[in-house]
Amino acid sequence: MLSEVINEQVEFFKPLYDHLVWKVDIQDRVINSNKNALSRIIYNLLSNACKYNTRNGFITIETKEKQLTISNSSHGIKHPKRIFERFYKESERGLGIGLHIVDKLTKELEIKKQLNIKNNVVFFDLVLE
Repeated sequence: MLSEVINEQVEFFKPLYDHLVWKVDIQDRVINSNKNALSRIIYNLLSNACKYNTRNGFITIETKEKQLTISNSSHGIKHPKRIFERFYKESERGLGIGLHIVDKLTKELEIKKQLNIKNNVVFFDLVLE
């Protein structure tokens, strides 16, 4: 179940980043995918959303039909085309491998992903068949 995977990750991160406003609006559905890999994708996306957020920022997790969207306030991304490169990072935080893992796993699971940035809000969309 998608909600189980998402709620497990939110329960992990929310106490660590309780200064952020969390909004979770998901429709439960069964996903025919590798649960551990999907959990790792969501873990890495939430990890980045937390680490690179703004003071008094937000994280929103929503589903609509087959799409899962994780969005967060941010300071922007300087080089969005490079964020999936292994060891690429725009600051001293992190190791630069989390989004590379997301890229690799989404390809292996044939999950379409899309990154959009609007007014310093980062949107990661995943299409889950």
